[in-house]
Amino acid sequence: MWRAARAQRSRLVLAVLLAAAALGSGVALTATSAWLISTAALQPPVLTLMVAIVAVRALGLGKGVFRYAERLVSHDAALRVGSALRVRLWGDLVRLGPAATARHRRGDLLTRLVSDTDAPQDLLVRVLIPSGAALLVGGAAVAGLSLLLPAAGLALAAGLLVAGVGAPAVAAWAAHRSERRTAALRSEVATRTVELLDAAADLLVLGAADRHRIGLADADGRLAAARRRAATATGAGTALAVLAIGATTVACTALGLLAHAEGRVAGPVIAVLALTPLALAEVVAGLPEAAVRLLSIVPAAERLAALETLEPAVVDPEHAPDTAPPVALDARGLALRWPGSDTDAVTGLDLDLAAGHRIALVGPSGSGKSTAVAALLRTLSPRAGTLRADGTDVRALRGEQVREGIAWCGSWTHLFDGSLRANLALAAPDATEEDLVAALHRARLGGWFAGLPAGLDTAVGRHGGAVSGGERQRLGIARALLADRPILVLDEPTAHLDDATAADLATEILAATGDRTALVVTHRPDHTPGLVRVELGRELVGSTG
Repeated sequence: MWRAARAQRSRLVLAVLLAAAALGSGVALTATSAWLISTAALQPPVLTLMVAIVAVRALGLGKGVFRYAERLVSHDAALRVGSALRVRLWGDLVRLGPAATARHRRGDLLTRLVSDTDAPQDLLVRVLIPSGAALLVGGAAVAGLSLLLPAAGLALAAGLLVAGVGAPAVAAWAAHRSERRTAALRSEVATRTVELLDAAADLLVLGAADRHRIGLADADGRLAAARRRAATATGAGTALAVLAIGATTVACTALGLLAHAEGRVAGPVIAVLALTPLALAEVVAGLPEAAVRLLSIVPAAERLAALETLEPAVVDPEHAPDTAPPVALDARGLALRWPGSDTDAVTGLDLDLAAGHRIALVGPSGSGKSTAVAALLRTLSPRAGTLRADGTDVRALRGEQVREGIAWCGSWTHLFDGSLRANLALAAPDATEEDLVAALHRARLGGWFAGLPAGLDTAVGRHGGAVSGGERQRLGIARALLADRPILVLDEPTAHLDDATAADLATEILAATGDRTALVVTHRPDHTPGLVRVELGRELVGSTG
């Protein structure tokens, strides 16, 4: 956070100065108005009041202008910092890879990417800038009252210490337990919400929706209780701050009256001494809440930092040779293990995916087929054995170097809530309309495409809700074909389909990929006619032609 904020230090300094100018204008407006009204009651020559009259107008206008400018500058800086942290967090997720991030629940990662990266914005806008402005304005007010009456300056300094330091400390002490708990509960609520929405159809069919909804409601209730405790702590701190400012007002007024009786200050000064501390209530009012927010920022920062300490599943070499996208992959005696596991998911895998070879990697569910694909895509590092890309050990290459030669289509094609054109163009941003249509025809979607009302501009619906399962998988195949890479890897392309649809799609996939080096991963060997079959743990059988 500090490194991200340093890049915006000029904006942050300007925001603190503008906030101090806005708060200072309010305090000075009260003090000047008090002097002006009390002096005017003595009916002096009007010219002696002109400077104060102009100052009141200027300060009244300046307070709004400075506040508006401060909001613009501070929020601009905070949003820039938040954007930089999101980019950095995304870089951490990419560095860790799917094998490591799969151990985290989706809602938890979403909370880190959205809510936790909002924490620096709160740190800057609601903690750092108000605290810096309060320090400047409070110091200036103490200096100003000390010039009028030193004893009043000391009283104001004591009151500000209680209101600006003691009250936030009390609020933080009262909220420190609930705020740490709040961060965990917020993540739990987000996680449960994402899971409930994503799995809504399955939960309704299985009759488990009510149970999950009750669990979400329970987590939300605990979060609301934690927030109420935090609000109570903030209220206690604010009450102490108000009490301190009120006591300071009474003390400064009494000291002013005593000094006036002794002839040390003029009558209008008493009004200044009495009302200036009241104006400082606005300066310290937000500090208890800032202290509580600071407590909520700490767990968020810890959660962000925790991602940086995780070891990635694949460590890229510092210096990798420059290579062309690979056209062949070769595995010998490959053993694979997921991070955090004590046993191998795959052992003794031999695979020769040379140019022109079309292989079916078969085995029952849970036998490690997707684990083998993860190794081919360089998102999982081999524990033993060798995996070579064009004869070079993949450990000597960066992950993106290996993946540049592979077009991958998983068992579930994700479609974004946009047009058909936008979803296809993910694989080839520079593809022409003719290229997109040709890919659809190669994926056996020509007839379906011909019936679309808006062609490539047809919306596919939220997460592809407007297309069937078979059409979704064919779109994934079309996207993989558009990538136009030497090796095509299809991981369980018929996993979520009924037998009839799966058989038809498997036949169409084989026809559409007839000119490619291909690896088809499936637990349905009958859906891979004409392909050389490799079963995990056994030697390659048959001829590759």
